[in-house]
Amino acid sequence: MIEIRPVQFADLPALVDIERAATLAGAPQAYADTEFPLAQHLKATEAEFRDPWITFTLAEDEQGVCGWIKYTEDQLRYVVVADRMRETDLLDELYGEGLRHWKTGAVPRVWLWVIAEDWQSRAYFETHGWLPTQRTRRSALAPHPVLAEYLLTLPI
Repeated sequence: MIEIRPVQFADLPALVDIERAATLAGAPQAYADTEFPLAQHLKATEAEFRDPWITFTLAEDEQGVCGWIKYTEDQLRYVVVADRMRETDLLDELYGEGLRHWKTGAVPRVWLWVIAEDWQSRAYFETHGWLPTQRTRRSALAPHPVLAEYLLTLPI
């Protein structure tokens, strides 16, 4: 049985572990010359966790944390599931948490930045109505992979 619940501070290392595995699977070329900066990502996640405007929600089963999402009023910051959950509908369920939130708010658009070389993630979002804006930027976290911006227009 999967439980969806708010993230607690003690959950953050597990979240970053799942992020690391998913990032390396989705865009291994972005980290070809360096290790995934686990400590840097944990520090950034801890800072975001303290931000009252960012919502963190996780999925947990009998094996532990198996997915999570973080979002703000107008931005999807991250959504991911553990590799063992890829063939389930958990990603859609977590993504649905964000959608429900945005649809109850007053924002007409939601933004997302995704690693440009992560074609699987990009395809997922595009099939869910997100459109690339053609804007890119470098990630603030080493090794600074290129991020592509996406926009989702919500019905009002």
